[in-house]
Amino acid sequence: MFRKEHFIKPWVIVLVSVSSSVIIYSFLIVLLDLKEPMVGMAIAIGAPFVVSLPIALIISSYIKRIQEKNEKLAKLDDINKRLFSLLSHDLRSPLASQKQALDLLLKEDLDSQSGKEILAEVSDRTDKLIHFLNNVLEWAHKQRTGEKVERSLFLAQDIILPLLDLYQAPLKSKNLKLRLGDIAYEVYADPESYSFVFRNLLHNAIKFTPKGGEIEIHAQRSNNEVHTIIKDNGVGMSPSQLESIKSAKWISTQGTENEMGTGFGINSCLNYLELNQGELRIDSESGKGSRFEIILPAASPPK
Repeated sequence: MFRKEHFIKPWVIVLVSVSSSVIIYSFLIVLLDLKEPMVGMAIAIGAPFVVSLPIALIISSYIKRIQEKNEKLAKLDDINKRLFSLLSHDLRSPLASQKQALDLLLKEDLDSQSGKEILAEVSDRTDKLIHFLNNVLEWAHKQRTGEKVERSLFLAQDIILPLLDLYQAPLKSKNLKLRLGDIAYEVYADPESYSFVFRNLLHNAIKFTPKGGEIEIHAQRSNNEVHTIIKDNGVGMSPSQLESIKSAKWISTQGTENEMGTGFGINSCLNYLELNQGELRIDSESGKGSRFEIILPAASPPK
């Protein structure tokens, strides 16, 4: 059965043109009693074929280009939405930390030395936040322009430690205990992709761990892989919730203190790890916390 998209195909346009010409000519043969009808029939078939085929090919080419552009626009729109969510997701906690320090300066009657110490801390964190923002924006630009990930060898701690500093505010506000193990392992991946995945998983661990809870972070090497582990004793997830977060749908769930999410999703982490020849393992049980394992190559592959 024909659908309307079939009528833009060249062979359909040619078939309709030739069929229409033959039908019209057949009526003329009957009505006018034409001499040498077979010559006329050949013209009736050949003329529309010759005329309609190039027109059909041109129309089809233009329609194909329009469809490709529409697909690119839809993909770009999806990337823009994701990047907007990424920026709001990643900047909220660091900015909240800065605001808390500034509020302390305004509310507390501090001596000159204490005030200078807080200002020095704010200045240091601002420098780190600017550096962090520049990296995120550069990475976001690569996502929009479709550039391939640039993998290199780096120390996991060089990515993790600055991020932990940026997330001090939400850790303190929920009185969460952070256990940091050995993270001095070399990873072969795109550093910004690794940073994105780690930030997302750390944010979720903070979000879904109640006040006074505990988050453990460490890394370990297994054969030619480095496993970065983020474990919490939070609310955990049921099997159905695990399936949902792995889906392509954007799902936003409130945290233990009603923290709002962006719906950016674990699915995005899975995509970025796949681009870096890595994977994400999740072990979680409702009421018993979650364990996320970022698995990436330990060194560059042999040439």
